[in-house]
Amino acid sequence: MKTPDSAARLDKMALVPQFGSAEDFAARLKSERERRAGIIKRPNLKVED
Repeated sequence: MKTPDSAARLDKMALVPQFGSAEDFAARLKSERERRAGIIKRPNLKVED
């Protein structure tokens, strides 16, 4: 991910790599899940399986 080619491809997709521990990643996922759940619940949308 640190090569110029990889960085350019990620930048083209508007992605920013984040590095950290497994615990950091788990905390970020939990936070995103909670944030998105609030967005879905706000207008009373239903999630279909």
